[in-house]
Amino acid sequence: MNGRRRQACLAVMAVPLLALPLLARELPIPKRPPVPEGPEDRRLVVVIFDFVSAHDGNRVGRFVAKNLWPKLDRTKRCVVISRGDLEAVVSEAKFVAGFDDRPADIVKFAAEKFGASHAIWGKVERVGREGLKVSARAAAAADKGKKPGVDACVQVKNQYEVQVATTEIARRFLQMAKPAPDVGPAEERRWRTAPNLAKNGGFEHGETHPAFWEAISKDPKHPQHCCVSWVKHPGGKGRCIKFTIPKDIAATYGVAYYGDPISIRDGQIYRIQIRLRSSGSAVKIFVKHYRFFPPGPNEKKGQWRETRRAPMNCYFDKKNTWQTFTRDFRPHRDDHEGQFDPTITRVELYAYWPKGVVYFDDVVLKKLKDRPKK
Repeated sequence: MNGRRRQACLAVMAVPLLALPLLARELPIPKRPPVPEGPEDRRLVVVIFDFVSAHDGNRVGRFVAKNLWPKLDRTKRCVVISRGDLEAVVSEAKFVAGFDDRPADIVKFAAEKFGASHAIWGKVERVGREGLKVSARAAAAADKGKKPGVDACVQVKNQYEVQVATTEIARRFLQMAKPAPDVGPAEERRWRTAPNLAKNGGFEHGETHPAFWEAISKDPKHPQHCCVSWVKHPGGKGRCIKFTIPKDIAATYGVAYYGDPISIRDGQIYRIQIRLRSSGSAVKIFVKHYRFFPPGPNEKKGQWRETRRAPMNCYFDKKNTWQTFTRDFRPHRDDHEGQFDPTITRVELYAYWPKGVVYFDDVVLKKLKDRPKK
């Protein structure tokens, strides 16, 4: 009896299972929701041609192009033509983007073959035994290549530092091709009219040292001693700061010189600009941000601590020529003051290896945009 009951139960359970395919045929298939029609994709379409490096059969030149590709791709601001597509078209057309070729011809080829909005090309040359000079140009199809928007030259010590050059080329290209979305006409007007927060940025005023800048050390044991001087401008007008960097200092901690603290509590976007020239020493400008922290459980006094910084690498096209360097930065991560949001900042002039002489002048720091009110 138990066996018959078990078979009957199994038969009853099987009926719905057998009916499932039939029920599924009767159920309506849901339609996919319509894809929302968003704004037109405004990303740049970029072709990066292999750089020409005649000294090694273009091996380093191809490496430069491949190294530059991901730096632009991961910004999500560019659609970079893939290496496979590029090589297939270039090989079939037997096209070479020579550094000195007419930009109009290169841009036209990029636009017709790939629908590109911008093209990047360049060359790599040997400097000395291991050094390399990476030269890059970029132009927009909208301008028909009348004038390169980027004409950069970065020198590195060896092939292992090529990424330093490609990082700078990518930065200059993005700055040329598409300005930061938060910096528009209103911010540019403010840049022209706002007061300079870096007081005495031209180093014209002071007694024993420039006013609103730190005193120049007279301690023979201080690394700054005999390296930093306040001198007449080599052009004959006004004054400037001069770094004279010996080999032992250049090879270790380098030379640094600070401006006085500047309030940045109510600012959202700032811009720093400086003019300088170098005989060969590498130069960086730091804008270091600080916040005061109250004393902890085992501390007697509070401390000013660096919470963020905005570095600016200065790459020179030519030695001993005055050049201007600019960078926009945000000292705060959000619209409202947080636990580590700074309240003051300081400008640091810094230079290091190799030994050489560096002049600094015309430091300008301005607020482009206020922080929204809480």
